Amino acid sequence: MNVLNAFTVLDDDTLLIAEGDQYGKRDRVCFHQSVDQGETWRQVGVIPAEPFEQIGEGFLSLTQLKDGTVLFPVCRWNKAPEGTPTPFPQHVFRSTDGGKTWEGGGELKDADVVPEGTGPASRWPGSGGTFPGCCETHILQLDDGALLAVFRYSGFPQPWHKEIVRQWGGKSSPEGGMGRIFKHAFLADSFDNGRTWENLRPLFDADGKPLLVFGECHGQLVDLPDGRVVLVHDLRYPYEKQATIGRVSDDGGKTWSRDIYHVSAGGGYAASVALEDGTIVTVTGNTRIDSAAKPIEPWSVQAVRWKLD
Repeated sequence: MNVLNAFTVLDDDTLLIAEGDQYGKRDRVCFHQSVDQGETWRQVGVIPAEPFEQIGEGFLSLTQLKDGTVLFPVCRWNKAPEGTPTPFPQHVFRSTDGGKTWEGGGELKDADVVPEGTGPASRWPGSGGTFPGCCETHILQLDDGALLAVFRYSGFPQPWHKEIVRQWGGKSSPEGGMGRIFKHAFLADSFDNGRTWENLRPLFDADGKPLLVFGECHGQLVDLPDGRVVLVHDLRYPYEKQATIGRVSDDGGKTWSRDIYHVSAGGGYAASVALEDGTIVTVTGNTRIDSAAKPIEPWSVQAVRWKLD
């Protein structure tokens, strides 16, 4: 079975995994707990696709907040006819009992959901609704209690995209048949524990210039003991120069340094944690590929320990 997984350790040392069927029915995401450090597991909860047909596109994270609530961002959708864009509505679900029961989506009764609002402020309706075009989301709670989320923003093109392409670091010539001009990591904030989201934006430096370009996506946030926030993300294009990159913010994600940390060469969907001394541990699948996106060496897994200057 091919599955999509998200993993976290709860504050009582319970291990929690979300498991979704990647290439099968995709009709539910199941949650499993282990209270013996992974020796045994039991299923404790489920989020069904209903009222949609499928669930699971682009999820990768579980986040426990300071009050014990667990957040899980995930897309649900209906299959679209050939040649028609699939919208992939995304909502942040929440559990207050360690993953046994979940709330989110505003208890939508109709799968034909349309976004509310226009332009960058457009959001999916319902509790936890994020922004059209977002998936692969990771959420971090900052020291002041606010939430910072990083998304892969790569939806189908919207009319307003062309108006903001330069300000947001988009591609001057759209990609392939989808016509996308954005396909990189974006940020947003929540001040009510993930029930609503605002201020969708790319990573900006102190001068308001975008730092990431098309293909720098799959990001994960890490908070350090000194208050700095690190974003670890993929550099996907050109294929032969794929890498895992680290970037730093010292103001809670408002602005980001232009300094780049090269964590690992090759491609791989990394995940990271910070230790008490500020050491960052990044674990990533890894291989190098050629310009035609074909692996030139076997896949491996790397664990990289690194620190900021």
